[in-house]
Amino acid sequence: MSEAKDVSGSYSETEAPTIKRFSKEALSALERNGFWLGELTGQSIAGYEKAGRRFYTKTIDRYPEIKDLLSRASEVAIGDPLNKPYDYILPDYNWKSFSDYFGMIDEYNKDLQEKIPDVEAVIGEAPDYVELLCSFRDETGLILLDGLAYAATKTRVGKSTVSVGHQDFTPDYEMIIHANEMPADYKYFLSMYCVPLVFPK
Repeated sequence: MSEAKDVSGSYSETEAPTIKRFSKEALSALERNGFWLGELTGQSIAGYEKAGRRFYTKTIDRYPEIKDLLSRASEVAIGDPLNKPYDYILPDYNWKSFSDYFGMIDEYNKDLQEKIPDVEAVIGEAPDYVELLCSFRDETGLILLDGLAYAATKTRVGKSTVSVGHQDFTPDYEMIIHANEMPADYKYFLSMYCVPLVFPK
């Protein structure tokens, strides 16, 4: 049985993370192409909860190791959610499985690197999306994936794949972190989305 997978670029709590930066050329190109720019700083879900952030985590509470995984320590870019709503979500997402999303991200990454060679677009780990949603809300006052549901992640535990998102029926919680106990080829409709995270290469 697979164990929950740690994210690349993780740091222990006793180390100060060194943030990986975009090159000046990549940063300029991302801005020209309308990306929103943020920063991940090696945070854990458990750390956010200790700081008072409220997450609905019922389905992952039985996998406490997920809460200790750390996000990358890196600048990050997503399609601009401020000026182009939902531009950060890959199109043609209906009736797609987790397996399909990895093929979609490969094509997106290939196209992006033709424009901006020294970046890479990936499906992130669960703590990457948790920190992204938190930092975006802190900076803008807005909620990514508001009312949409979930972003697929590549974090797995047992037979479950973890997703991160927001649902209107959980207003008391900032986001939902959910273990999807579905086969990898299960196709979702209007509930799961592929949100590319762009990192320095």
